[in-house]
Amino acid sequence: MRIAYFSPLNPKPSGISDYSEALLPHLAGRVSQLDVFIEDYTPSTGFSLPNLRIRPWREFEPEHKAGNYDVVLYHIGNNPFHVYIYDLALRIPGVVVLHEFNLHYLVAHATLARQDWEGYFREVEYDAGPGALERARQAQAGLQQPDYDGVALSRRLLGRSQAAIVHSEYMVRRVREAGHRLPLRRIPHGVDVPVVDGAAARQYLSERTGFPLDGSARVFGIFGFLKPYKRIYGALRAFARLRKEHPEVQMVLVGEEHPHYPLRPLIRELGLEDIVRILSHVPIETFTKLLAATDYCINLRRPTAGETSGSFLRALALGKPTLVSEIGSFLELPDEVAFKIPVDEKEVEWLYEYMKTMLEDPKLARAVGECGRAYVERECLWPRVADLYYEFLEECARNRPEPAAGDARGAGAVSVPLGQTLQEGPLPYGRPSVPRDRQDQRGGSD
Repeated sequence: MRIAYFSPLNPKPSGISDYSEALLPHLAGRVSQLDVFIEDYTPSTGFSLPNLRIRPWREFEPEHKAGNYDVVLYHIGNNPFHVYIYDLALRIPGVVVLHEFNLHYLVAHATLARQDWEGYFREVEYDAGPGALERARQAQAGLQQPDYDGVALSRRLLGRSQAAIVHSEYMVRRVREAGHRLPLRRIPHGVDVPVVDGAAARQYLSERTGFPLDGSARVFGIFGFLKPYKRIYGALRAFARLRKEHPEVQMVLVGEEHPHYPLRPLIRELGLEDIVRILSHVPIETFTKLLAATDYCINLRRPTAGETSGSFLRALALGKPTLVSEIGSFLELPDEVAFKIPVDEKEVEWLYEYMKTMLEDPKLARAVGECGRAYVERECLWPRVADLYYEFLEECARNRPEPAAGDARGAGAVSVPLGQTLQEGPLPYGRPSVPRDRQDQRGGSD
């Protein structure tokens, strides 16, 4: 089988870059040809497999027209690194890997970031009707922000695609409830079980943070792009309360800070400067080492766009007891693999109680961590994931469905000039700017 594969790769700081770099060697071992098409940059990771090539994306169309591929596979995420992929997926339908159901941020990058309001209006009306269009027009007038959470803007892409891959039953339900009947397969998000020297990782964390990590110290960690929907304000407030009873606790936040979600003022207000450290975006190897050095992880979501968190799966693979929100794909997890926090107005109280439980019942925390590791070893290792990809893609290649009918406007509804480079930045004064990508920097599909 010959596959054309579209995804960002590192150094593009997207969780999907990490996801693809982990999947590609396993998938290449199962197919005859695997060409990865990227934008104009040099990947920071090389591949030595003879049938795996990294190529400029502009070379794709002539080969596609020549029938050189059995399957075209598009990884779709909510950041500007996927705009060229989104455009091609609309013009040349293939199999989409939908890392999130809500693609509003991606479509905003493809339209609003270029001040293409008419293209944005067409997508909003097509996806959600006249009421949503009216709100979009108010956003243009500067009266409110676009409805990023309420309007998914994934209808056109799913209507054009031949088939789709998702990572959870939650996503399967979202796609089917939206009325899409294309071939659809749930394939778990993959993960490796890394081998890390725990003592060396702990020493490294101490050097990076200045924490005196003696035998009594206990470290909580929050990993990935530090964004509002990860509920970090609540976690910090619960942590401040916990510290009064357990002075041995410390916390690290590993990831890029969000420009509209300042954490340092709250850390100062809560008097946590001495025990909370924010570490910036780090390479995946450093990310894994820091994750291995923590004792407990916090991986909350509200609202959810349907994403599956790669950083959460890495925490499970390392046996870390982890707190998650009782929402979206987290609901599908067996109860014994993570501590699930109810999503209600008592979130801070729940966080405090569960954090305290993990500290005061180490046997329970250790058991949850062991169950989490067993779960990913059973369900999520990359060889199994690659087998499932190959099985589904071979089925898609055999069936070769025609592009979905009923979308007369087709790809032309989004005006994304092929080959145009997206320049990030605010729109003119009084207009909403496009938020930074929703994808976790170090979460495969966060």
